[in-house]
Amino acid sequence: PTETTNDPVEMQTGASLQPAAQEILDVSVAASEREPFDPMERAIHAAAQTFVPATVQRLKEIDLIREYDLTPELLAVTHVWLSPQAEQANIAVKGAPETVMELCRLPMEQRAELMKRMASNAQRGLRILGVARGIAQPSALPSSPREFNLRFLGFVCLADPLRADVPATLTECKHAGIRVVMITGDHPGTAMAIATQAGFDPRKSAYPYFPITPTTIQSWREADELSNRVLMQDGAWLV
Repeated sequence: PTETTNDPVEMQTGASLQPAAQEILDVSVAASEREPFDPMERAIHAAAQTFVPATVQRLKEIDLIREYDLTPELLAVTHVWLSPQAEQANIAVKGAPETVMELCRLPMEQRAELMKRMASNAQRGLRILGVARGIAQPSALPSSPREFNLRFLGFVCLADPLRADVPATLTECKHAGIRVVMITGDHPGTAMAIATQAGFDPRKSAYPYFPITPTTIQSWREADELSNRVLMQDGAWLV
């Protein structure tokens, strides 16, 4: 599904998308690799082929003139596209919702409301990406996407269901005395929903989840404690 700043939209084969949802999908595929290998980007491409095939074709005919890759400090991907004879370039951004909202310089009140909606989707076990767009002069692109003037569009929410045998396998491991640790880069709400589906019980774990940030990892490296801490903790981890 996609979720605009106003309404959620479920994408189903044979259905048509409202303009706002179509714009989100347009920009999502423009912010993805042309030949994707990441499962989430492959899902976005598949949806785009179904619902906005003209956008997929158009991206084959224009130039990708700049890529700003995802980094630990900026959890978003930004692509800048330029059509032949165009005076302005189009900017497509997707990434961690909090990061994309920050790049769009949204007021705190609006961010808080969007975070509530994001948390609601995360509790369903959905993976969530924020999506934004903008325009820029192709001859004066900044060194960082933080300098762009972007407009927040909404969310792309992707379902990645557990394999049917995961809960039973996890139970077998527990009965065998094997401690299972879950490591994920998902939003905490998404991770907790998936962990619960898998059979983790946060009520019985001393560490239902432990957020690991780039700062945390660096501090552990400096203290040479990372491997020991990973081995010592139980439960679902967020990286």
